[in-house]
Amino acid sequence: MYKDLLITVLPGIGIAFISSFLAARWAMKKFYTEKWWDRKEKAYTEIINALYDMVQFYEVFKEDYGQEDFISEQRSQQLNQLHTKAFWTVRRATDLAALYVSDARS
Repeated sequence: MYKDLLITVLPGIGIAFISSFLAARWAMKKFYTEKWWDRKEKAYTEIINALYDMVQFYEVFKEDYGQEDFISEQRSQQLNQLHTKAFWTVRRATDLAALYVSDARS
């Protein structure tokens, strides 16, 4: 009597255990992959925003170069600070982005 019960119940319990284990592994892999893409997107966004700030700096100086009414010293210092901040942001982001932007994952 118990033998027949074990023969019918045990395979069901084994299959349930194996399928729940595989489902959990698949869900965790998917979760980590999505998190990885979020990090990549953040790294790209940070790099692009900093590059845009740097381009703005060069654009202002390109347009005003050689003009008699060159931008004020205060505006020049403000732009220089923004450029320096953007430069170091790009530098930091590109150094750290190697972890996220590259195709190789460990």
